[in-house]
This record gives sequence, C-alpha cells and structure tokens, in this order.
Amino acid sequence: MAENQGLVLIVDDEPDLVEVYEQILGSEGFQTMTAKNGIEGIQLLENHISEISLVISDLKMPVMGGDKFFEIAQANIK
Repeated sequence: MAENQGLVLIVDDEPDLVEVYEQILGSEGFQTMTAKNGIEGIQLLENHISEISLVISDLKMPVMGGDKFFEIAQANIK
C-alpha cells in the first residue's frame, strides 16, 4: 500500500464516479473527502484548507455547480 500522499477533496454528485475516484486515489496513497455539491465543497474547503492537496470537481451539479464553487473558492482562499 502506498504511503499517504495527501488529501483530495472530491466535489461531485454522482456516487458511482466518486467511488471510482476514491478507489483510484486510495490505491495511490491519497486520502479523500467528498462533497455532493459546491456548497458542501466550500464548507469542507474552509474547514480543511491546510490539509487539502488537490480538489476535483464536477461542473454540473444541483444546488451549486463546479464553476461557481471554484469562483467562490478562489475568491476566499489566499
């Protein structure tokens, strides 16, 4: 098993796709954290910003899509 490579935030509303991301990233030593939409993603990003190494996001999601999620994230994260 690969050693811890960092934490990846996955923001996606499709459970099957999230599962694939988790399996692939986990096999390479990454831990994952998931959000079902952009609002959940912003909350997790704000609470774990110092731990997150990478963010993967879908663009089309209910509640808040990936485009708005990244816009807010970039504006609030320095």
